[in-house]
Parts: sequence; structure tokens; C-alpha cells
Amino acid sequence: MPTPSRLSVLASALTLLALAGCSKSNEGSAAAAASTAKYTVDLSPPYKVGQKFSVATDLSNTQHTTIVVTLPGMPTPQAQKQDSETAAHIEADGEILGIFPNGSPQKVALTLKNITATLNKAAVANLPAPGAKIIVEKSGASATVSMDGQPAADSIGRILRDIFDTGNDKYTDQTMFGAKSPVAVGDSWPVDSTLLIASFKEGIGDVSNIAGTMKLTSLTGTGDSQVATVSGDVKIDGFKPPLPPGVTMTVDSSSGVLHVEGAIPAMDKGTEKESHSMTIKMEAHGDQQGAQLKISTSGEQKKTSVITFP
Repeated sequence: MPTPSRLSVLASALTLLALAGCSKSNEGSAAAAASTAKYTVDLSPPYKVGQKFSVATDLSNTQHTTIVVTLPGMPTPQAQKQDSETAAHIEADGEILGIFPNGSPQKVALTLKNITATLNKAAVANLPAPGAKIIVEKSGASATVSMDGQPAADSIGRILRDIFDTGNDKYTDQTMFGAKSPVAVGDSWPVDSTLLIASFKEGIGDVSNIAGTMKLTSLTGTGDSQVATVSGDVKIDGFKPPLPPGVTMTVDSSSGVLHVEGAIPAMDKGTEKESHSMTIKMEAHGDQQGAQLKISTSGEQKKTSVITFP
């Protein structure tokens, strides 16, 4: 599931009482109070089994890798280039079938409405037809995907996992990215670097340092129609991916940048828009059974989702 980064924004009782006591003669004081109002930012309120939604998601992944190999007894290095580009658009209706104790989705059922996908700009063959039943289930950091009761093929399963990833039993958007106390519009707060490092390690590899901030950029509407917009940038240093057996590698330099933003309804209904983009670069050298390796890689992922709750 494209875990919707939920944001519930509620005015503090003190601010509401102050505004309720203002008359027309002190409108200036009311405006001043409103400008400093504090709001509780909740990115991950608990979901419910049986909760339904619809989703439209665009995803793109690009990766460019150059590996220079020097073999024993062959002083001339050999360069290998490995480039890949994946793009997909998927629309589906969904229902939450299971949740973790922390309230995040653990198992999600989806009924496919539309899908297009390309790999290196060529259409992916044997895509599921509209009406296909997809189940995404999370166990720890791993997700399994099935279609119509059968394990999804690797080519489409990888795309579906990227798009319909579910929650996590240890970390939530709120614990990693959320504000620890109420904030005013325009305020920023730091991400939880310790939890993000631990989450990255479970998912894609070791990271030595993560730092970044989130911001409540705006509020529109009132009551059930209220929508909050949040955004943030996170810098990643010291990234080291997991290695295959027999490979030793020293990372010479690595860095990444994650940008997230979303327009989040205050209630569990309406339309939510969220997007993220992430870039990573790495230079490394190593050894594989006597062969000397020099690796240069860069990658970028972009994902935009529109989630509608009835």
C-alpha cells in the first residue's frame, strides 16, 4: 500500500477558548492569537481493518552504475556499465486487511483498475489485467506480493512492492518524521535521525548519518475540510548497501537527499496527495575473488500518489 502519510491538525483548546472570547472590538488580538496558534501534527494515526481507499500512483526509478574490473595478470581494466530505468502508473481500489500493533498497515488487498509499466523504456510484458486481485503483506522489513492467489512474477512484483509498500512493525512516519510537540504554521522540526538510520539499515543498507527537518507549510479550510501541507528535506551520508557473498568493499564517498511533501486531510476522508524523491550517489572500491573493483553508482526514485478515502 502506498502508506498514506496522514496528518491530523487540531487547534489547541487554549487557542480555541481565546478566539471564542474575542469580540469585534478586539479583532486585532484575535488575528494575533490565530497567527501563533499551535497545531498537533500526526503523520500516522491508527488505521482500521476494513478501511477502504482508492489510489493512483506514478513511480520512476533510474540507476546508473559503472564497474571497472582489473583481473590478476591483466593490467588493462575492463569497464562494465549497468543502467536501468523503470516507470509505472497504477490505479487501484484498496482495503486494509491487517494492521501492526502500532496502527500502521500490515496487509492490504487491492483490485487493479489500470496499470502501465516500462523497463528501459520498453513496455513490460504480461502485466496484470484490470480486475486482478493483489495482496501485499509485510513481515518485518520484507513484503510479499501475490496476484490472484499466486506469487507475483519478479518483474512486476518488484514494481508492486515499490508502489504498494505497507507499514512497519517498528517505525511509523510519525515516529521518524513527526513533530514531538504542537507547532505553528511555518514552524520546522528535526526528523528522528536514530530511527531513520535503523529503518534504512533494515531496508536498503547501512547509513552513518541522517539529518533533516520537516515543516508545516500551510493550512487551508476548516473542520472536516481542513488540509495541512507539510514538506521536508533529509540528507543521508555514509550509505553502504548490502554486499553479495565473496565481495569486500570500501566506500570512498556516498551521499543522498530525500525530499518529501504532502497535502493531508485532517479527517479520514477526502483526498490526500503525497510525493517523495530520493537521490543517492556512491563511489567505492573493493575485491571479488582477486579481481579489483572500482564502482561508481547513482540512482533516483520519484513517487507521487493521490489517495482518496470515501
